[in-house]
Amino acid sequence: MLNENHITELLANYFINIGYEVVSKLNTKQKGIDLVIQNAHYSMYIEIKGETSSFDWTSRYGKSFDSKQINNHVGKAILATFMAMEKFGFNNCKYAIAFPDTPGHGLILKKIKVPLDRLDVKIYLVSETGVRLL
Repeated sequence: MLNENHITELLANYFINIGYEVVSKLNTKQKGIDLVIQNAHYSMYIEIKGETSSFDWTSRYGKSFDSKQINNHVGKAILATFMAMEKFGFNNCKYAIAFPDTPGHGLILKKIKVPLDRLDVKIYLVSETGVRLL
C-alpha cells in the first residue's frame, strides 16, 4: 500500500529517469507542493496524495481510503494545484496531480479528467511497477 511519501519517491525517480531534475521534494511533514521538477523548457509542480496514512500512529495507517476519503484527497490536491497556479503562474510552468493507481482513485479521477485536461493539469497514477498518465 503506497503512502504519499512512497509515491513521491517513485514519481521523483520516474522523472529523473526520463531526464528531469528534482528541484524540491517534500514529505508529509512539510507544507507546500510535494514535488517540483524541471527540464530545459519548464518547471512542473506536482501535488501528491497517497493510498493510506503516512503516519503509523493513526487509525488509518495501512488501511485503504474509502470513496469519501478519496474524494476529499482529490479535492485537496486540486485546491493545492490551483493555489500553486496563482502563486507561480503559467510562464514556463506546468501542473500535475498524482495518486496511487487503484480502482477507487481511477474511478473518481476519470470523472474529472476532461476539465483537468482543459486546464492542462496532468494526472499521474503511481504503482510499485510504474507510473502512468491518465
